[in-house]
Amino acid sequence: MKGLLSIVLVIFLVSCGGGDDAPMEPAAPITTIDPTTSILNILNILDFEAEISVAIQSDDNSSIGDKGVVWSINTNPTVDDNLVSAGSGTSDFSTIITGLVSNTQYNVRSFINVEGNTIYSGSTSFFTTNSCANNVFEGNVRLETQADVNAFGVMGFCSINGGLQIGTIIVDDDRITDISLLSTIKEAAALNIFNTLLLDLDDLSNFVKTDFVTVAYNENLENLDGLSNVNTDVKEIIIGDNPILKNLDGLSSITKVYGGNTKIIISNNNLLSNISGLHGIVAIDFGSISIFNNDSLTDLDGIHNIADLSETSIAIRENDNLIDLSALRNINDSIYQINIENNESLFDLDGLQFIRYAQNIYINQNNSLSNITGLTNLTSVSHIVIGRNNSLLKLDGLENITSDINTFEVTYNDLLVDFCSLVQPLQNINIQNHIVSGNAYNPTQQDIIDGNCSQ
Repeated sequence: MKGLLSIVLVIFLVSCGGGDDAPMEPAAPITTIDPTTSILNILNILDFEAEISVAIQSDDNSSIGDKGVVWSINTNPTVDDNLVSAGSGTSDFSTIITGLVSNTQYNVRSFINVEGNTIYSGSTSFFTTNSCANNVFEGNVRLETQADVNAFGVMGFCSINGGLQIGTIIVDDDRITDISLLSTIKEAAALNIFNTLLLDLDDLSNFVKTDFVTVAYNENLENLDGLSNVNTDVKEIIIGDNPILKNLDGLSSITKVYGGNTKIIISNNNLLSNISGLHGIVAIDFGSISIFNNDSLTDLDGIHNIADLSETSIAIRENDNLIDLSALRNINDSIYQINIENNESLFDLDGLQFIRYAQNIYINQNNSLSNITGLTNLTSVSHIVIGRNNSLLKLDGLENITSDINTFEVTYNDLLVDFCSLVQPLQNINIQNHIVSGNAYNPTQQDIIDGNCSQ
């Protein structure tokens, strides 16, 4: 009996022990932190740059695909404004923003990209310094040799109230290879860069203001990127005889060529494959655009945002591989003068179809030009000259002219036999100077009126 009680007691004690069936302590809840970012500090503020220190608040499981800072003179900048990326990941970082303008208030925000969503910090503002306020050179500066650059550069001028010339056409000794000592300069009335051995213009990245830009005869110059912070309206752009220059991207911040007697000249740049760097320009007044002898250029994309050319002349000449004028399609109704001459591969004038009024039109020596139907909406022209286009068969494109023509000169188009597009216009208009000769067929004005318009 005592033995049986002992067994029962042992069973009871075991069943009351902790064992494997003891209740578990509840697990601590898993917490996550939605990623955010904030600006810790703005350091080392100078005339043209500042350092931004950024914090990121997140847990280790956050996936941040991109991070960085954005800035603008406007409040609450976004990634559509100025941006510098600092990579990915959740760690804090610092970065330097450059290309600023002295004595200017900027707003800056940090950002992170989380699963395709951009998260911004609050906006913080700061002023750049103005160390150049009393560091202005009075007069023009002409730096013809490397020794000239070195002697002037060590003085650290920030502003020149005259023109700045770097290099010269006539000096071949001690040609300029290094302009790093000119990196403090932010403005000059004119910037002319001639006959240097520079590979790039990166040391001019602080340059923000000038009225005239000329870059010519620089045999080693590959790009203009160092001018990308020039953001003022200019009066003149001349880019010529730079044999290995491939693009004009460094001019993309320029929006207007303004001030009367303005000009854009892009010429003799053998490897220039595009002019898209001019896409920021939306207006040019009382001036001229000349694009000629750029052997690698196939189209004019880059001047497509210039709509008003009513007081402007445009000349497209001697670009042997140019086949496309469609960048001119945004011209709104009128142009003062247009010259399309000696473009060996151009086969039509499509791109001019929205021009209704022109003072002068010259279409000469385009050997592949087979038609001029791109002029089909032209209603008024004072002087029109069409000469030596060896593939042109007919003048279809002139059928909608409704105003008198002062000079109609069509000469030495070897295959031209058809003037019938003028039959209807000549019932109502008069041509004061009818000059037709040297073509395959040469009708008089009366011949066309009478229907004897083709051979």
